[in-house]
Amino acid sequence: MELDQNGVLIHKIDTNGQPDCLKVFPHDLFEDDTLKGTFLAATYNYDSASRKRSGSIIAFKPCRALETLLKRDNEHDNNALNFSIAQHDLPGVLSCSWIRTQDHYAAACVTANLSINTLQLATDTDENLSFKAIDEISLDPQSDAVGLSLSCHDDGLSLCSVTASDGNVYIVEDGIVTQKWKAHDVETWISVFQPDNTNILMTGADDSSIKVFDRREGTAPVRRLNHNSSGVTALQFNKRNTNLLYTGSFDRQLMRFDMRNMNMPISTSQLDGAVWFMDFLDEDTVHIAGCYDGAFAYTSDEQGEKSQ
Repeated sequence: MELDQNGVLIHKIDTNGQPDCLKVFPHDLFEDDTLKGTFLAATYNYDSASRKRSGSIIAFKPCRALETLLKRDNEHDNNALNFSIAQHDLPGVLSCSWIRTQDHYAAACVTANLSINTLQLATDTDENLSFKAIDEISLDPQSDAVGLSLSCHDDGLSLCSVTASDGNVYIVEDGIVTQKWKAHDVETWISVFQPDNTNILMTGADDSSIKVFDRREGTAPVRRLNHNSSGVTALQFNKRNTNLLYTGSFDRQLMRFDMRNMNMPISTSQLDGAVWFMDFLDEDTVHIAGCYDGAFAYTSDEQGEKSQ
């Protein structure tokens, strides 16, 4: 095993592109023992010479190999860890999510050519993973913009939002684009529906702002928050208290807002790196922020107490 300054490196996967999103199978929501412990990774690569984008969606399940490693004395064992890896090539993927379809679980992702791709993920008796493409929704065939984020309201694709590099936001309902508008004049990195009111959509963008839209009122924002000095890249509601919104930014600020009074954040934490991705690890208090130079777990209760 290789030891670095942060701990023991037990395995490394070459993704052939930057891994922009990593999602573990949500076993607290979905029931499938064969997929428990499986990870999705979205990869993206841009070739400046050819100006082409490439990438893939990757699934891997290291649990069995890790359990074997932990059970044996491997101080002098240099055998590589062997576990199944499935890969499906796509034109660059910056965002992915686990979803539930009628008869299976699947990976949904937004690609660089502004399409939503859905791929069934299955395991055989030897726990080998495989992808099967089952659907592709082209959001805007005439656009040259890059799809940046996919946000699903529920555990399926009945209602989701997609943001793009030209600032546009797309609302997709049951596979059909029902709304599109220019949310920002720059890259709109992220969007999220208010859990208790899907008419409310929030966006974060490279102009350092967060905008709140009421889809019943048209495409003009009903509120704009300007508390950051760099692009806003992450928006996530607390699963236990949906009045609490967490935001992350390139300026290394992790902020917490109460949706009932958003004039100022109720807490602000200075992080060690720029935030790229954020998600809750469980329903209660813990979430993780993914940054350029690493990742860390951060805990916070509703009173703002925190530990890193």
